[in-house]
Amino acid sequence: LTCQGNTGAIGLCSVSGVQSAAHSFGSNISQIAASGKHTSYWSKDGLTWPSTSPSACAKSTLVSSLLSNSAPTFENRKTLWALKNSPGSAEAIFIAAYLNGAKFYGAAGPSQSLAFPYSSAQVKNFWDAGGTTRANAQALFARIMTQTS
Repeated sequence: LTCQGNTGAIGLCSVSGVQSAAHSFGSNISQIAASGKHTSYWSKDGLTWPSTSPSACAKSTLVSSLLSNSAPTFENRKTLWALKNSPGSAEAIFIAAYLNGAKFYGAAGPSQSLAFPYSSAQVKNFWDAGGTTRANAQALFARIMTQTS
């Protein structure tokens, strides 16, 4: 999976502690652009949520149940509320990434329809790591989650 960096260069779509990326691809490498649905897609009253969504992230799940140590703004708020009312927040971006992981991550490898680079469990691990890891993952998710329909 590839994504475009800040400089316009195409690189591997990954969260790296040293911000490294491979920018050269051989002729035998299939490049699939990483993608995911935007927070606005997932906020449509929960109707768009994957039916196979992990039970840990139903539209009625409290944000704090899914994302430990979430901001006080989200105390006693549901995941759907976060997506609708605070779509640019770290919490909303990670909830959308979690749902993207549930629906568009291909454990057997990426394809045009399964082009989100991380599973729901991996998304949650990035959140739980905090610090630079969380910030890097949030920036990556925000960059690739552009599909609104």
